[in-house]
Amino acid sequence: MANTDLERDIIAAIVARLGLEIETADIDVDAPIFAALAEGTDFEESSLNLDSIDILEVVLALGSAFDVELPDDQPEIFGSVRAIAAYIREPRPLDASTS
Repeated sequence: MANTDLERDIIAAIVARLGLEIETADIDVDAPIFAALAEGTDFEESSLNLDSIDILEVVLALGSAFDVELPDDQPEIFGSVRAIAAYIREPRPLDASTS
């Protein structure tokens, strides 16, 4: 499956925020984004190889880039770039306090 624009934008936002020196085209959107989950799998070379400390930076980068609040207490959202994209695409109810 081809990468969508959203998935490419997510990768670019993470790479820019964390100052990673990797080619964004080399990242597999289905690969676990955390090194610990990718270790020993076929995705080891195509993962973003983040650690648990990077999660806050990822939440901040993606929140501002895509105007979405990502809950950092739901690790399944951060399983892969494709999982993050799916979460961002999900429709959310409007906040009643802004109506």
